[in-house]
Amino acid sequence: MEKEVFRVKGRVCVIDACDSKEMTLDHIKAWNNKGRTSVSNLQPMCKSHNSSKSDTDFSTWLKESKLKLRQ
Repeated sequence: MEKEVFRVKGRVCVIDACDSKEMTLDHIKAWNNKGRTSVSNLQPMCKSHNSSKSDTDFSTWLKESKLKLRQ
């Protein structure tokens, strides 16, 4: 599934201006909040941002962190 997510969504962190090369996959809807491990619920995110997000749902974390999505 990892290869498919990177193929479909790219291998760049979804956070604007992030240039990290250490990518991981992030659950948009947190796994511990019944978020599925599926291509539609995964997105590429650098290890640093993913660690900062932890188990928070992506939209909540994005708003609280005041970061912007890559366009």
